[in-house]
Amino acid sequence: MKDRFKLLILLGDFLGVYFILFESFGVPKTILKQFSIIQDYVKKHVALCLVQIFCISEAISVFVSTTAVMRYLFV
Repeated sequence: MKDRFKLLILLGDFLGVYFILFESFGVPKTILKQFSIIQDYVKKHVALCLVQIFCISEAISVFVSTTAVMRYLFV
């Protein structure tokens, strides 16, 4: 499997859990509760982790050039 395809699958799952309205489906309450917990985790993860990581990486990119990073990545 190509890496891009794996990334698209993970991104699709992540977005699906984030945006789906589980209350509209006729599923048992235990399964509904499990998906509700996963959805709550995903929303908190976006707010508390990913937004901060993107801000930090953008701040680092101001001070460190791209060529310097690429030189150490592909040694």
